[in-house]
Formats: sequence, structure tokens, C-alpha cells
Amino acid sequence: MTIAAINVRNQFRGKIKEIIEGPVVSEVDVETPAGLIVTSVITTRSVKELGLAPGTAVVGAGEVDRGVDCHAMRLASTHSQASARLLIVPGLNDSPPDHWQSWLQTNHRDSVRVTQHDWHTPDVDRWAARIGSTVARSGRGPWIVVAHSFGVLALARHLALDLESPIAAALLVAPADPDKFGIGDLLPAGAWPARTTMVLSHTDPWLGFAAGQRWAARWGCHVVDLGDAGHVNVASGFRTLPFARRWVGTQEQRLAREARPARASILEWAFSV
Repeated sequence: MTIAAINVRNQFRGKIKEIIEGPVVSEVDVETPAGLIVTSVITTRSVKELGLAPGTAVVGAGEVDRGVDCHAMRLASTHSQASARLLIVPGLNDSPPDHWQSWLQTNHRDSVRVTQHDWHTPDVDRWAARIGSTVARSGRGPWIVVAHSFGVLALARHLALDLESPIAAALLVAPADPDKFGIGDLLPAGAWPARTTMVLSHTDPWLGFAAGQRWAARWGCHVVDLGDAGHVNVASGFRTLPFARRWVGTQEQRLAREARPARASILEWAFSV
């Protein structure tokens, strides 16, 4: 096949067939739908940063200098980072339909709700495992989590056990007191890897405000003071929680800005045919 037949001024698609990694640069074989193998050279660092692997779909685009066998082109992986999704983590006895968590879920059609096998028994390890299995089953992240009450403790345990969790941000609303359940030692001893905000109430029967501040400091959380808000549940009048919806929107925008889609449009590849 001639060079003109794959004039890369017009984009073409292909899949990576093989990668031969070197300490500095790597050779990447891209197979086009026509069966042509384009052997390209790219830095090994870029291979890793872009997540390139055999089977990855890529798009080539650029200018061909006719008559020369080695050219510069731009290659973009079609495997881009997914948009952030919302994960709802209720507390004991689940959040009923008129709870603000249920309201928040209805405002995010792509959201996922963690469903415990036993809503009445506060088994933090079982609850944490359920969070992990829900995330694994629902697809890759990043995930934005909104947890309430004992669900906060289950989320904390999940993050203590899974250092590779795709959770990127968490809103911790009216956490239950870990010491009431004797599980403080099972939870993270330092700041979470995810960006966190803790919402506290001065009249929460499940966690005193001062104790909440101590846990927030331990976990590196920004604190939001709701004042006299009880346990921030239906019983205290919280059937909606506009702050939570605004917070989720802010995190979605932040993650979108920070996302680094798998792309190579800023990289020049040398290839020969």
C-alpha cells in the first residue's frame, strides 16, 4: 500500500496490535481496518500516561509529506476518561423515598445507590464490602459519593481497605459517631485520598458537634455547619438538601476540568510504512 493510500490529512482509525517498550522510547504497531501496520515511535512515558495497550482503539490525524517514508502524525486514543458519576450511600434503615438522598438521586439519572443486604445491622465490614462491589459492578470512576449517617462510616472503612478506590470526592452528611459502634480503630487514621466535605449539626443525636470536628480534622475534611439540623434526615425536616446538589455540581465541574482524557493530540509520533 502506498503512502497516499493512508493520507493522514484525513483521519484513520486503528487498534494497537503490539507495544515494544524500551527504557526511553517504545515502538507501537497500529493496525488499520485495511490491515496496514503502522509502526510508530513514542516515548515510553507517554505510553504509560495515555494508558496505551494492545487492543486500544486510536485515531490518526496529521499531514503527510508525500515521498518520504517517515512522517509526523498525531494519534488520539478513543478511550477517554469517563465522566464522574454519583454514588448514594444511605445509613441505617436506608433512606426512604422522602429523604433528601432519594431526592438527590432523582436529580441525577446516572447515579447509583448502594443497597445493603441488611439495613438494620451496623456491620461496617459488610457495608464497606457492599460499597466496593457496587462500584466494581457499576463501572469505572471517578465517583462522587454522598453518604449519610452510618453510611459515612462504611465509606470510611471502604477507603481504609481499598487504596485503589476510584472515589474522587465525598460529601459526608451527619456521620454517625464511630465510637458509638466501637469501630474507630477500623477507620482511616489520616486524610482521605478523596476530597471531602463533612456536614455537621449542633443537635445531632448521633454525633456531637465537637466530636464531628475532631473526625473532620483527622480525615482532612472541610466542615459545613448546618446549625440546629438534628440528624439531617426526614425527622428533622430534610426532604431536600439543595446544598448537596450544588456540591455535587461543583465536584462534577472540578473533575471535568482536572480530567486528563487519554489523548495524544499534543504528542508527535514518528512512523514508517
